[in-house]
Amino acid sequence: LPKGKLEHRTPDYKKSLLAVVDKKYQISIEKKVYTFKSLSNSFKKNKKKWDKKLPVYIQMDENVPYGILIKLMIFFKNEGFPQVGLVFKKDNS
Repeated sequence: LPKGKLEHRTPDYKKSLLAVVDKKYQISIEKKVYTFKSLSNSFKKNKKKWDKKLPVYIQMDENVPYGILIKLMIFFKNEGFPQVGLVFKKDNS
């Protein structure tokens, strides 16, 4: 993960939806693995399953292209999640 220093508040990851994208572009959410297409299909078929009041945090392998990040952020925003953010490693320096 990229490093960064957050000066104010640390997100509450326990009260959020964490989407982890690995170097094969697989998306893991709540112990389930998706491709972008299967994630999209899951939203279409199971709209009530997803709590859209929760913030979404995306954690990505640093080798995943920036375009994948943007596509995923736009997807969550278009699905009705009001807050979409990024996860990064805390820089302790």
